[in-house]
Amino acid sequence: IDIENSISKHQEDGEIYCVAATTSPRRGICFTPDDPIVKELLNSETIVGQNFVLHDQWWFKHKGYDIPNTTKIYDTRYLGKLLNPDTPNDLVYLTGEFASPPIRGYWKTKQEYKTNKEGIACIDVDATLRVFHGQMEKIANNGQTKIVEDYIVPMSKVVFDMRWAGMKINKEVMD
Repeated sequence: IDIENSISKHQEDGEIYCVAATTSPRRGICFTPDDPIVKELLNSETIVGQNFVLHDQWWFKHKGYDIPNTTKIYDTRYLGKLLNPDTPNDLVYLTGEFASPPIRGYWKTKQEYKTNKEGIACIDVDATLRVFHGQMEKIANNGQTKIVEDYIVPMSKVVFDMRWAGMKINKEVMD
């Protein structure tokens, strides 16, 4: 899943223009944010996204969309940090490093692309899914699958909840 949104520092003031999704490489489809399929997508058993926890999920929450606690969220940015913590784990880097099947000539424009948000979103979900496939292959080969399933995926929920609610420390129970 990927969103394209208005350029705004505050999600509550901005808008989601489109929500893109894919289930297989070389495919992508965009929906308007009010399309009922968006809620179905967010109620999926598994969500794969690039920078999903820090960006897309934050926008969804501000716009009143909830993702069930049971949904497993695989954020390719977090998986990239596991595989290579010293690199920028943006989609351009991750696509060049992990996309499976590879994408020839993938780019992420630095220019304005307001007139083609749906096209960009569809390209991005395709790239994200390919990156995820390549990352999971590498993670399995490295013997790191348990780390992903037992720590990274569950911690992404904690990270989001802490960001949303603010971190609270109970000083009475601290040692």
